[in-house]
Amino acid sequence: IVRAGVCDVDLAPLQHVADAFMLGRRNVVEAFFD
Repeated sequence: IVRAGVCDVDLAPLQHVADAFMLGRRNVVEAFFD
């Protein structure tokens, strides 16, 4: 597999996670106590 340069892993889920991190926003809020 390595010599042939072939990859049979589905990378689409990783792309979705990367997109979420790149496009997401972080909102800092007050501490939540239940």
